[in-house]
Amino acid sequence: MAVIGGPDPVVTDGLVFYIDPANGKNKNITSIPSLIGNITGTLSSQGVWQSSNFGYWNFDGTSDKITLPNSDSSGTTTNLFAFGDNNYTMHCWWKYIGDQVMWHSGHTGTNNSYISITSGFLGLGSQSAYKHQYSRSNNDSTWFHWALVREGQGSNQSKWYINGALVSTGTDATTWISAGTDAGIAGYGGSAAEGEMGPIAIYNGNYLTAEEIQKYYNNTKDRFV
Repeated sequence: MAVIGGPDPVVTDGLVFYIDPANGKNKNITSIPSLIGNITGTLSSQGVWQSSNFGYWNFDGTSDKITLPNSDSSGTTTNLFAFGDNNYTMHCWWKYIGDQVMWHSGHTGTNNSYISITSGFLGLGSQSAYKHQYSRSNNDSTWFHWALVREGQGSNQSKWYINGALVSTGTDATTWISAGTDAGIAGYGGSAAEGEMGPIAIYNGNYLTAEEIQKYYNNTKDRFV
């Protein structure tokens, strides 16, 4: 099954959240429905959306971010972002400008998942510690596609990909939860990320293979690089 109106995310098995600023349903609005499922995110300001690259979101590092509720459009509480012991994948097009939390699954508890992007590393962690970091060179003002995959909880089954290529393996044996009021993209609490973002996809209960990640990168790279 494909998502209509934007680049095909290639695999939809386990896909629980997918937004793309090039899609008409996600353009220039503050209420951003996932292109699959029943989750709708709230963008802090309509002016975050920009038209270049067929559409992207520009987060200013001050107040711009996307908040994701812990319930779907019917009001049913969902644990879509609580990976637990499941395999999962998150991937996104991003242009780094400033250090900050790129993703969090909730505000409280030691086993909420966080992804941080800085000038020196990409990091998966909790409030208490990083679980898997990838050291990188400073890529200011350069679009890149990152993907984080957990194929299992054993050694070297946590994988970072950059621009379709595997760059780091590690171990993620955490039972991830989703505690607090909301999950969020491009900010945590009162802190906001500074950068530009294209499509973002989240899978729970499935992981993408190296070939699937490479295919998605190839299908979308002409838009950003």
